[in-house]
Amino acid sequence: MTIKEIIILVLVVSVLLLVLGYGLKATVAEAFYLFRHPRKLFRTLLAMNVLMPLFVIMLVSLFHFEPLIRVTLFALAISPVPPLFPGTISKASEHEEYIIGLLVAASLFSFLLIPFSLALLEAVVNRPLHTSLRSIIISILITVVFPMFIGISIRHFAPSFAGRIAEPVKKTGMVLLLLALLPLVVVMFPSIWQLIGNGTALAFLAFIVVGSIVGHLLGGPAEQDRGILAVATSSRHPGIAIAIASANLQVHDMVPAAVVLYLLLSILTTILYLKWLAHQKPSPPLTHPNT
Repeated sequence: MTIKEIIILVLVVSVLLLVLGYGLKATVAEAFYLFRHPRKLFRTLLAMNVLMPLFVIMLVSLFHFEPLIRVTLFALAISPVPPLFPGTISKASEHEEYIIGLLVAASLFSFLLIPFSLALLEAVVNRPLHTSLRSIIISILITVVFPMFIGISIRHFAPSFAGRIAEPVKKTGMVLLLLALLPLVVVMFPSIWQLIGNGTALAFLAFIVVGSIVGHLLGGPAEQDRGILAVATSSRHPGIAIAIASANLQVHDMVPAAVVLYLLLSILTTILYLKWLAHQKPSPPLTHPNT
């Protein structure tokens, strides 16, 4: 196993632990929170799975991007939300419910929406898009659905035990995430640097900023809900985005670097957005994302 493969494995394990940590504090009712609030579910799916793919279609129609940028934008637009949220944005229990419900609903609906989105994008670009739906579904199940419901099951049968280990599990996942992400950035930095001056960074920044605005506007009256949906709408699962983009580019060595660049820009933009959001209300300020 190469160093790069070890880093990616650690990255996957860190995501599993983060989702497991959410599940250890959740109930089945919280997992299906959005299904009991259909209007909020509709706004959530509209922001993440309808408006963002439409924005990408408009963006690539207006600008002549090179294939790497165009395909990676498409891949980001149809990838599900990652199980990573800013730490203090979910202090209140009802907002923790929204995060857990969003992760579950977005993952379950992605089984239907990703094939539909791929068909729509095929019609737009007028050529077939190649990807393995089976591998995407397996990735969603492994990184979100399974660990979430394992955690919920532990919470149901052993609530005291779940309560004791929930935060240590999440903190371990965050430490592993940082240990994996930092070397990944170092290894890929030369490739990332090549992408900064060719329009890739600006295209990704447009995706992130528009996603934050769309999520904020559709998040409802509660500032915490707006923050959660803004982060979710501008964020995408990096592993699935890499898989989709790589399958549709003949030369895909630069795809991981492009997605890592997107992640760095997403983290930076989210920090700035949360600082701005903190000044819109008199409550204690939100801290930066754990990512």
